[in-house]
Amino acid sequence: MILVLSQPFDATATLVIDELKRRRLPVVRMDVAWFPAQVTLAARLDRGGWGGRLHLGGRTVDLVEIRAVYYRKPGNHWISDRLSPQERVIAEREARLGFGGLLFSLPVFWLPHPARVADAEYKPAQLAAARRAGLAVPDTLITNKPAEARAFAERHGWNVVYKTFTPVTVTRGGAGYHTYTTPVTPELLEDEAVRYTAHLFQERIDKAYDVRLVCVDDRMFAVEIHSPAGDWRRAYNANRYQVCEVPDEVATGMRAMLAALRLHFCAADFAVDHDGRWWFLDLNPNGQWGWLEQATGVPISSAIADLLVRKHRSLKRRAT
Repeated sequence: MILVLSQPFDATATLVIDELKRRRLPVVRMDVAWFPAQVTLAARLDRGGWGGRLHLGGRTVDLVEIRAVYYRKPGNHWISDRLSPQERVIAEREARLGFGGLLFSLPVFWLPHPARVADAEYKPAQLAAARRAGLAVPDTLITNKPAEARAFAERHGWNVVYKTFTPVTVTRGGAGYHTYTTPVTPELLEDEAVRYTAHLFQERIDKAYDVRLVCVDDRMFAVEIHSPAGDWRRAYNANRYQVCEVPDEVATGMRAMLAALRLHFCAADFAVDHDGRWWFLDLNPNGQWGWLEQATGVPISSAIADLLVRKHRSLKRRAT
């Protein structure tokens, strides 16, 4: 059995589930948020590890039958509002450590493993790994000192951008606003708020276009993103997409980087300058790719299914 951990309406996970079903592989979709409200668990430890069953409504999953897990973006555990706020915090933590810890301990193939995802989400670690792997990385500064930020910007002729370490949504007047890559101006660095936390400043690449590179084990799928908005995340519908080849030096560097981060999957973003050089910007160890497959037909879901099936069969032979 292949277990897919995702939210019910995650269209990207559905692409993979449909591909697995076409191959007549046993697959079960479950959201972590369903435990404990909709999922019950009974597991016991023996010499071979954990055994037991999950009950998902009318479906029963035997833990020993799970061979591979596709880990997308499941929700958080939903805890009954009959508990007090303090009890809910405790119950959520116990669910995460107990239910999640049980799943993580199973001798199965994870794509990707949550622990590897957590490690790889640290952007400073990504950038260092990319540089060690031989990828081109823009000059970067992390600081909470306004004077250092200003000196960095002046050294690059104010051709510098600011980025958050993780996507941030700010609510104003009842509406949500997403943070994007922001050009740095002298006025921006006059604000002493730089002192309040860590900030990432980076040399701005004069790019011709962006590339999202999706890696599935040793296979790579690259799509050019031409955006009239400059930042393609601002207006998906206005973007133009085109499948492209990955330069040999970039492919070699990405394989080295994935090996160092112990990842079998990632979605990496590059800026390609007017000389055709690919600059590594960041990496999402569980990034989005479904819209690229729908826009260009690039067979990412098939590649993911191939990897899950291959690991599923390998573990099945080992178990027998």
